[in-house]
Amino acid sequence: MGRIRAPWGLYKRKYPDGRFVWWYYIYDKEGVRHRVTTGQTVKSRAMGEVTRRLVEGTAFPSPPPGKGDTVCEWGARIWTWNGEYIKGRLKRGQLTEKYVRGMLARFKKHVDPELGDIKIQDVTVRQLDSLLLALSDRVSSATVNLVYIAMKTVWDEAYRVGDLNEEVFKRLRPMTIVTQKRNILSVEEALSFLSREWWESDMAWAHNLVAATTGARKSELCALRVGDVQKDRIHIQATVRALEGVVDDTKTGAKGKRYAAIPPAAYEAVKPFLTRPADAFLFETTPGEPTSTHFSMRVLEDARDLYNGTHEAKLPAIVFHSWRHFVVSALSSRCRPDSVSLHVGHSIPGVKGTYVHQTEDHIQECLGALAEVFAPLHRPNTAT
Repeated sequence: MGRIRAPWGLYKRKYPDGRFVWWYYIYDKEGVRHRVTTGQTVKSRAMGEVTRRLVEGTAFPSPPPGKGDTVCEWGARIWTWNGEYIKGRLKRGQLTEKYVRGMLARFKKHVDPELGDIKIQDVTVRQLDSLLLALSDRVSSATVNLVYIAMKTVWDEAYRVGDLNEEVFKRLRPMTIVTQKRNILSVEEALSFLSREWWESDMAWAHNLVAATTGARKSELCALRVGDVQKDRIHIQATVRALEGVVDDTKTGAKGKRYAAIPPAAYEAVKPFLTRPADAFLFETTPGEPTSTHFSMRVLEDARDLYNGTHEAKLPAIVFHSWRHFVVSALSSRCRPDSVSLHVGHSIPGVKGTYVHQTEDHIQECLGALAEVFAPLHRPNTAT
């Protein structure tokens, strides 16, 4: 026979001033445990206080002092780009309009239909848990976790301003994300694949060769301008976002703006595009507009299909982001970790990251390693 759980119990909590005050926990009909202070420092008096509250029917905490707003109203208030909460977050950190709008869309799609009409203080942990579990049967674990974050932000803010008595999401857990192995090419495979003959145009070839040597993200490559290219490096300082267009920023903020070394092979590939004005986009499919991120993936898939159709040893399935994994792997055994992180725009963890800035030594270190790796692709122009 299992142990019978007591409906309530006393426990002590120590305050910063050294005092011990008796609190009690009590379970409601749904099995939710509430914690309430008795205000007493003597155990016998604390027990008497709890007994009195049980008799009077006031043992459970009083309803929260909130305005009684529904979940739908709270979600719309928090995940609004021009709202007060987001303005406060922007002053304390960094958010993008695309991210905020995405969170609002997920909240409206997955949360509002189930809980939208319920007052936020009336939603139980059981209801939240059931929603997330049911959602995990329909969408990926990554999407479930984004919904979890969108919900947690709302509930945490409601608790912070006093509309909830409890940090509900302390009793919920995000889903485990099932990570997929990212295929990357070996150096030998990459050098063979990056031969010009497999690519539909000089731009498609140069676009992927720059990605393979710099590890730049698709959105960063599409935002590159002619003036960002020097003979041995490119200046990555902008990105393309779906809702905002070209933004003078990168995914990792000001620390993500960087110089990425390019070996001679990559410079020779982009050289034909450098005759245009400095403010022109380096890779353009439509004059005056940045290259679509869909172009990056399409030309890569077409080149891979053509390559595999003529080779017995097939290339594994890769995506454009695989070039980022490739260059980090290729440089990791040849350069210091800091140099690799600064080259591809990874954040450096801890206090060290605050003090580490990219120097000429970092750039030259990566440049030397890249020149060595991609030397077989470099065919100097002897005609000039």
